[in-house]
Amino acid sequence: MLIRRHTLLERGDTIVEVLIAVAIVSLVLASAYTISNQSTRRIQDTQEHSRALQLVQQQIEFLRSNDGIDSGSDCFDSAGVATTGAACTIGTTPAYALNIQQSATDGTYQIQAKWESILNSNAQITMYYRL
Repeated sequence: MLIRRHTLLERGDTIVEVLIAVAIVSLVLASAYTISNQSTRRIQDTQEHSRALQLVQQQIEFLRSNDGIDSGSDCFDSAGVATTGAACTIGTTPAYALNIQQSATDGTYQIQAKWESILNSNAQITMYYRL
């Protein structure tokens, strides 16, 4: 039977080398997490903008089908009925506040959706429509 003796030339990794390796791996993982988190937040922000755009376009379709909106109303509800107040807020997280204003001079409508975005405090989309 062969018995192997450890010599001074046959050493394993020192604790310092292991700690350096752990630190490097931790740095790489932390960077990957940060990038992934930022990407997820940007995707959600894009989805919020897309939803707001859909809501504004829906308001334009209701304007078109109803030949405008009553002067006392602020928006259309999901059924296409002109309404005002809390019915002009759609959703909960984020809550989209819709508003339609008619220009007194040329009959152009300004349709606006405002919400609290995940990336910045207030975001909005504004579109104009003329009948």
